This record gives sequence, C-alpha cells and structure tokens, in this order.
Amino acid sequence: MKRFQIIMLLVLVFTLMMLPFFRGLEQFPLHGDENLWLYSAKYFKLFFVDYDLENPQWFEDWAYDQPPVGKYLIGGVLHLAGYADIPKVLGETEQWNFLKGKEENISRGAMPPKEILLPVRRLMAGLGFSSCLILFGIGYALGGVRLGILAGLLLAWNPLVQNTCRRAMPDAALLFFLLASVAAIFLFYRRMIAGKFKEAFLFCVLHGVLSALAAGTKYSGGLSMIVLASFMVYLCLVIGLQSLFFKRDERLNRENGKLLLTVLTGFLLSGFFAFVCFVGLNPYLYHETLEKLRYMIGYRHDIICFQQSEIGPALLSVSERLPRVYWRIFYPPNYVVIGNLFKFPAELYLFVLGIGCLMWNEIKMLWHRWLPSEGAILLLWVIIAYGGISLWIPLDWDRYYLPIIPGVTLVVAFAIEALLRGLSRAAEMVLERRQNS
Repeated sequence: MKRFQIIMLLVLVFTLMMLPFFRGLEQFPLHGDENLWLYSAKYFKLFFVDYDLENPQWFEDWAYDQPPVGKYLIGGVLHLAGYADIPKVLGETEQWNFLKGKEENISRGAMPPKEILLPVRRLMAGLGFSSCLILFGIGYALGGVRLGILAGLLLAWNPLVQNTCRRAMPDAALLFFLLASVAAIFLFYRRMIAGKFKEAFLFCVLHGVLSALAAGTKYSGGLSMIVLASFMVYLCLVIGLQSLFFKRDERLNRENGKLLLTVLTGFLLSGFFAFVCFVGLNPYLYHETLEKLRYMIGYRHDIICFQQSEIGPALLSVSERLPRVYWRIFYPPNYVVIGNLFKFPAELYLFVLGIGCLMWNEIKMLWHRWLPSEGAILLLWVIIAYGGISLWIPLDWDRYYLPIIPGVTLVVAFAIEALLRGLSRAAEMVLERRQNS
C-alpha cells in the first residue's frame, strides 16, 4: 500500500475515533456530578494563579473529598476560556442534591450555565479521543497497524467510554493518564531488553509522573503502579529462574544481574516520582502527609458508605460485585460494541480467545528466549484492572467500570486480529493450491 493511501486510511480511522466524542456535546444529558465538579474548579486559581498554598480552603472537605488533578484540569480550561472566578461565574447556581430528582434539582436552580459546561465537556472529549490514540499506539506496538486500528475504534465506540468522556467530570482524564502510564510500561520494557538502560529509566520516571496524575485524578488510577510492580516481580522471577538453570554461564549471569538492577532501580524511580508528584499536587498533604492521606481515603470511604445507603444501587459483597461486573463488561446491552450490534455476547468469546492467544505467545516467548513477551504486560493489566474493580466496586455506577474497559478492549481486538490473520493465511493456502493444481 502506498504511503498516501496509508495516510488517508489513518485520517479516516482517526476521524471515526473522534466522531463519537464531539457529537452532541451541548445536548448530552446533564449528570449531577458535573455541577459539583464545576464548583471544585476554584482550586486551579488557588494553586496555579495565586500560589496560595496556605489558604483555609485547602482544608475544607471540597479540597480532599477527591484528588485534585481533575479539579485543576476543569479550572484550567475555564480559566483559559475567560472564566477565572468560578464562584462568581456560577453565581446563583445551587449545588446538586442527589437525594432529589433531576427535575427538582433543575427547578431549584442547580443547572450550571452552558457557557461554562461546554468548554469542560470539550476538554474531556479531547482527552477521551486522545485515550483512543494511545490505545491505538499500544496495539500498533503489540501487533501492527490493524490491531491498533481495531483497538482504537472499539474503545471510541464503547458506550461507556462515550458517556463518561462527554461529561464535565474527570473520568476522561483518568482514562487518559491511566492509558499513558501503561504505555510507559511497554516503552520501559522495550528499551530495557534492547539494552538502552538510560532510556528505560526515563520511561520509569515518566510512568511515575503519569501514575501520580492518574491517581491524582481518581484513586483507581493507582492501578497502573500495581501493574508495573506485578510485571517487575514477574520479570525478576523469570530472570532469576534463568540464572538458576544456567548457573555456569557467567556472561549470562552478568547480563541478568544488570537486568535485575535495572528493574529494581526503575521501580524505585517510578515509585519515588509518583509519590513526590502526588503529594506535590495537593497542598492539603504538605504537612503530616501520611496521616492526612489516610484521612482522605477514610473520608472518601465514608462518602461511599453514605452513597450506598442513601442513593444506590449498592454492591455490598463480592458475591454481588463479580456477576455484575461480568455482565456489564461482556453482555449487551451494556458496555460492549460488537455485542450490542449483534445482540450476542461476542466480546466474551473474543476475550477468552484473546487471552488464550496471549498466553500461548507468552509460553513460546519464555521457551525460546527466557523473557516475558510484551503481551505479559497486557495480561497483567487486564487481570489487575478486572480483578481489582470486581473486588472493590461499591456502587453500580457506570464510571466505576471505566478502568476495566481499555485492557479488555485490547484483548478483544487482539483476538479479532488473530482471526483475521488466520483467515488470510487460509485464503493464501487455498490460492496457492489452486495455482499448483
């Protein structure tokens, strides 16, 4: 295929990825949390414009009910749009009351002005589209352009992604930073096995910063650090077993020693920068950091308990959570694309096939090279995101499922790409036999 044709194909694909995020932003139904997140945007001015890090507002519950990155993004885009004084812009707008219905909230004046709602929705739509581009890049690195296109399109047209990334809420930012931080793990590993250790360390630092931004948006963004830790433990285990089996190969043991040192140093770098950035972005944590971090998490837990008892629908036990996550992620009419088209749980069967293909590739890689494949990162990512959310999810609210979607989508795309590749080979064999006969 000529370069021009490839460029035109990618332009078409990226347009199709962008389309679902920016269509109908003005008419998209209001979520009550959009009102509350607009109120919290005042912290951008305090932190970035006034540099007022000792202001009493940092010690109000508005400051520590959620991490601050989403508040800064919302406040930043409103500041650029000319709405610097958030309380003044909101004026007489009432805060949303989730114990009352939507119509009652609107009648009592809780509908935010459209002129400040729309810029934030555009920002989140842009971050949602950018997340699809990142997943395209990860897919491209794992299996080529076709896998990247499939993954990016499936993510863009997922109904959960479309809903959460068109609201004036930080869920799109969580998705973006989470995917970017996972991409940094792939880049770290690729540089490390190529012997480019300095670049590998840089990507560990980048991962730490991006993980802090993800966790600083929503606590579930911390899953990326767990993925990195799990992959590095697995990597150390494989390297250690290789050294055990080939004790007498001094050159191999020296190389493995370098790899182990790189892995440990990289993890320490990532963890250090993640902690420093997470704390540095939140003035509430500047003094008595660990105690206040514990209080923030406890306060958030208390809010969730209130939401479970007063708002719902609550998921109170693992026996309730596991089947609900399974149903939401794999069955129509929920957070699936192919399944919604054909009214059939196609994603479930493709996911099982994709996991099987990835595990087979992993076995072959370990057998031939004594190193994990890049697919191992994807496997761990899916296991940790799916398992972690399934065990923890407190409420059957759409945004809680969001961290699971990208990994599952990439596995489904991997299965489709494997099927297409198999069909292509079968067609080539049939044509070759006909030509020979």
